Amino acid sequence: MGDLRTSAEMLSCGQASAPAVAVLRRHGARAITVPEAELVDAVRVLSAHDGLATTPSGAAGLAGAMAALADPSHTSDLGLDRSSRILVLLTECAWEDRT
Repeated sequence: MGDLRTSAEMLSCGQASAPAVAVLRRHGARAITVPEAELVDAVRVLSAHDGLATTPSGAAGLAGAMAALADPSHTSDLGLDRSSRILVLLTECAWEDRT
């Protein structure tokens, strides 16, 4: 199953849900691999520009969008151009240290 250590802890599942994968395939969903540093950077980008506090798991969609937009082969493969609009969902808020 590979190395599951990541800053995006909530995404470290090891095995995808078969029903979820079936739905994603049926709708033509695509995936992109994002390095750890880019996950952490997406958290910083959100905080610096919008004041939103999230985790690397929560910012994974933004990290993927940023990676796709930075690579012309990805933008072409995904059919993205200057008229494209990308919806990014923040899936969790940052946890405060309560200790």
